[in-house]
Amino acid sequence: VIENQGNSPSTSRIQWQDRGEELSFQPSQTQVTLPEGQKEGIVFRARPKERRLLGGVQSHPFSVSATQDKGEALSSNGELLAPALIAGWLPPLVIALGAILCVGAYLAWKAASDARQTEETPLAPTVECGERPPPPPPAGLPPTERPVLFRVEPDANLSRHYWTSETGGSNFFEETFYHYRAGVSHVEDLPVAGQSITLVTFDISTLRGRTILNAWLDLSASDVIGDPFRALGSLTVEEVSYADFGFDVIASESRQEIARLSRPVSELDLTLAVADAIERGSGRIQLRLRFPNVVIENELTQPDNYVQWDAIVLVIEAR
Repeated sequence: VIENQGNSPSTSRIQWQDRGEELSFQPSQTQVTLPEGQKEGIVFRARPKERRLLGGVQSHPFSVSATQDKGEALSSNGELLAPALIAGWLPPLVIALGAILCVGAYLAWKAASDARQTEETPLAPTVECGERPPPPPPAGLPPTERPVLFRVEPDANLSRHYWTSETGGSNFFEETFYHYRAGVSHVEDLPVAGQSITLVTFDISTLRGRTILNAWLDLSASDVIGDPFRALGSLTVEEVSYADFGFDVIASESRQEIARLSRPVSELDLTLAVADAIERGSGRIQLRLRFPNVVIENELTQPDNYVQWDAIVLVIEAR
């Protein structure tokens, strides 16, 4: 926040820099003219040019200087704490969980093989490491037509939380290592509120040639901040189409509107949308989650009203 405490209009040039040139700033500098006695919040974004793949949090000190048109200069220091892309404890945990799943799958396979030697009744097929076992088949259904349950995680390269604010034209796609959002929120300790929209892509190419029995979006890993459904209206879930991220995707027309939700839900039926995507030969289904009628009256005082998902998973039952 910059304030003109003088008795006449003043123009200041704001510039951010770090000694090690390890950070990028958006914008790198700006110019602000303030009437006497007025103040204004300056929005900027700092991020490391390169982030460590493994490890803990890395500190990046930086400074901001304000040079007035009369030559007077003021400066202040700040610090950006940047976590590594992958926490140091995560790889050992993944390896340990994978080993446990593999051992469990081997024991299940061995038990099924031993039982087959004494019984002629066909058994359910064994599962590979990490795969969820299929549900029991309906009575009279041949073993080759048993339904299989698939859990499809979002494509990390085509799934993002998008945030935009009118002040300074700030907008960016945030990599969703931690969450997705829809509504009005503050991000990365910025002093202004902006609109959050989620874009998420699921790869369904391995389901080509199968019959889709059921499909639903698992939205159970969610938190509701404020009262977005009262303040912002219905949450719209739409199917969209994009090859890469661009700000035109945010306002583009949807392929079809799937649902308008007036309250939080843990599951959303996508059977028709997934079946239609498979039928037209598409290898993926792309969704946009947003409150379409967001109005931000004052970005400095607007309260948070949003839904946040720590995970969004597409579950499909097919044969």
